Amino acid sequence: MNQVVMCDGAWEEGTEGAVTCNGTLVQVEEGYFSWVPPLTYEQSNELLTYVGLIFATVFIYATIARFLTDQRPD
Repeated sequence: MNQVVMCDGAWEEGTEGAVTCNGTLVQVEEGYFSWVPPLTYEQSNELLTYVGLIFATVFIYATIARFLTDQRPD
């Protein structure tokens, strides 16, 4: 069974490198995240492709805008 531990507060690193929760420690069962549908390998690749496409579009737009701004006569 997969379990996730969350901290209702802040995680702090001790002097020996141990991580402690400064707040309430909450242990969550696997079913807590059941509202998130699992992705198949193909779906995750498709999502990654769309994210890359959006990133490339914004990057190209910003680069062109910067180039055109630099080309204005003073």
